[in-house]
Amino acid sequence: MHKDDFRDFAQMIDDFYALLNKPAPSATAKAMFFRALAQFSLAEVQCGLDLHIKDPQRGRFPPLPADVIEQIS
Repeated sequence: MHKDDFRDFAQMIDDFYALLNKPAPSATAKAMFFRALAQFSLAEVQCGLDLHIKDPQRGRFPPLPADVIEQIS
């Protein structure tokens, strides 16, 4: 992802947490999440989040960057 993708990424994270009825992470936490996934495109990250939420076990919990990377790989 590129710096220009941060706003869209942050909105995806906010929406994901809203879907789980959880409070959104802080701006600092979103920035850390973004940096951890920077090697991937925004589309790949969105795909990883989509796959995470479809997972019957893990999809009930907020993802960590490692969860998204596992879904992408």
